[in-house]
Amino acid sequence: MRTKLSSLLLAGVFVIGCSERSQGPLDAPQLSTEGQEAVGTPVDQISTSSAPDLPISLASSGPAVGVLAYCTDLTGVFGAQNTVTTLNADGRFGSVALIDGDVALPTAQDLRDNFQCVIAMSDNRCGFNAPALASGANALAGFASTGGGVVLATFGFSGPGGIGFGPAIFAAGLSPFQQAGISNAAAGGITIPPAVGDGIPVCDRMLAGVGSTSSSFANFVNLSAGAVLCENYDNGRHVLAINAGGNVVGLNTFPASQSNNTDPDYRQLVSNSVFEVCGPLIVDIDIKPGSDPNSINCNNPPGVIAVAILTTDDFDATTVDHTTVTFEGAGETHIDKNTGLPRRHEEDVDGDGDIDLVFHFRLGDTGLDCASTEGTLSGETFDGQAIEGTDAVRMIDVP
Repeated sequence: MRTKLSSLLLAGVFVIGCSERSQGPLDAPQLSTEGQEAVGTPVDQISTSSAPDLPISLASSGPAVGVLAYCTDLTGVFGAQNTVTTLNADGRFGSVALIDGDVALPTAQDLRDNFQCVIAMSDNRCGFNAPALASGANALAGFASTGGGVVLATFGFSGPGGIGFGPAIFAAGLSPFQQAGISNAAAGGITIPPAVGDGIPVCDRMLAGVGSTSSSFANFVNLSAGAVLCENYDNGRHVLAINAGGNVVGLNTFPASQSNNTDPDYRQLVSNSVFEVCGPLIVDIDIKPGSDPNSINCNNPPGVIAVAILTTDDFDATTVDHTTVTFEGAGETHIDKNTGLPRRHEEDVDGDGDIDLVFHFRLGDTGLDCASTEGTLSGETFDGQAIEGTDAVRMIDVP
């Protein structure tokens, strides 16, 4: 029976399903653990050693992340808890939950209900072609197809017919890597040149702060049609790519490896990759604060529309960089003459005792017209988290 995620994700970090695994199910294959003939991590290296001792630095308003572990140890030297620890310490994420995919069997809707983005990995603890890997691929594909952010990691690329995910997530436009072999591929060093990402903004963001690092494991992969390749291993094998839609990253390394996660550059690479696909944080906005309905004369282009970003229990509006905010394509109309930058307006517009952020936009600068029913504001926080909020409008056709 599938575990209902939303009832369990109340705060911080949770493990849904088993807290420990045995040495593997009875039908686990006898796998070689040497060189490129190995499939997954060594099954005889399961321990109860703890994840790297890193501080928890969760953001007060960052995105919710799911760490999906399929046929993977939850703790130990190859435990997905190591990935959780890395993301917890990064400081840009609001919550990080560890999901035992074999037990919880989350659906695409479960993922949509609980997370803005997920990082998914697999290993050999269930054997080849495990049903959970097909189920996981279906959930990931459904989540990504509706805009959810996904990072696919090793050994999810193993196959077809190996320990990787089923075919659904490798459909056109989704995974930026295609499966090319069952056995492990040679991994090794990753040296990031000073001109990271070759000037491609999305690659620059994912490689920012990463110098040189290395990986213990990788899969054989091919680049998907239309995908953007950001980085290779020093041996030429692909390590980092993103799909054309910008919401699925291929990270050809096993992020649960404890030894990898002791390296700050490796942790930065994993965290950046997840953050890239997390998408905007949804915030509460109020168009024409104090007005209900939010009536706007659609025939008055010079008219100014006030829009407030509200501070709530889950979000502090004062963390927003006001210079990044737009409303239906328009920027703040009040400009500081000395700096040429938008002015910042902070006040408690809803009378709840906390500080909100208020903006002013000329109707003629927005994309609103007489048929519009809602308006959307977007921007970023000072630490680079994208935000977005939408509120209803009532357009009045007054000559």
